[in-house]
Amino acid sequence: MGLFGYLERANNFRKMLWGGFLFILLRHEYSNIRNSWVFVCNYHIGDNYVFFSLMDSFKKKHNAKNVTILTDPVSADIARLFPSIDIIRVSKQLPDGIANQFITRFIRFRRDSIFVLDFPLSVEQMSQSRIHFADGIKIGLRLPLTAERSRPDLNRISSIDMTPFGELLGTGKTILISPHSYSISMIQNDFWHKLVEVAKEKGFNILCNVTGKEKSLPGTVAISPTILQAMSLTSAVGIFIGMRSGLCDVLTSVSATKVILYPDTNSRDIWSLGNIDHTHELVLNNTEPILVVEKIFHIIDQ
Repeated sequence: MGLFGYLERANNFRKMLWGGFLFILLRHEYSNIRNSWVFVCNYHIGDNYVFFSLMDSFKKKHNAKNVTILTDPVSADIARLFPSIDIIRVSKQLPDGIANQFITRFIRFRRDSIFVLDFPLSVEQMSQSRIHFADGIKIGLRLPLTAERSRPDLNRISSIDMTPFGELLGTGKTILISPHSYSISMIQNDFWHKLVEVAKEKGFNILCNVTGKEKSLPGTVAISPTILQAMSLTSAVGIFIGMRSGLCDVLTSVSATKVILYPDTNSRDIWSLGNIDHTHELVLNNTEPILVVEKIFHIIDQ
């Protein structure tokens, strides 16, 4: 093992210790919550979204009267869309995802306990066993793989302020694209440049979703909506094209044509959104960009 290997192990060990310390503090802070299941949801928004959508099935299976969620501010906005979640608490300091398996070894799956959302299987194990990531969350919640996921209450986003995007929505045909992802391998820029080129030839305006230091594509308008604004925006423009990411999970509930892109078949098998109305999943597998772009606009034109 080289120097970088040792440094990575040391960093992971540090995260586990820090995560364990934070977990102890959280248990102490929320020890007065009785007759409730308390979950620390510290993954990305897509994982948390699937988890939240399973809370109704969880409460029925485990006869749980109350569910409390501790999560980050962005995921808290998503959690509020699910009526089956009774209490939502926001915490800016949560155990790192790497610490989850370390923590879950020392707690029991029972009411009046506080524990973290954890994947019982690694991505590599899910890939080898052909287990979908949503099924991995079901296994962690002691739910059958047939457990149903509830849909969010979209009436709760009707009051979202869309003023910053008002002018953009009145400019004719519009597509919202999201070319960045931290979940799977990125698609080469050649594809995105060809997509933008063809879209503009067809008279579309292109909004490019970016966050942090991400860069927008030439010929597009960069926007950085909140997660709830992104839901309203997708519904308003009617067309979304994006790399598979946590945002795609959230947008499954929105009425719009959605084209979700995967770099290869293996990533699609693990992270597929499943058979959802108006949602089309395409695998690139080194296909020529123009062929994929043509297929996308064939879907849009239907």
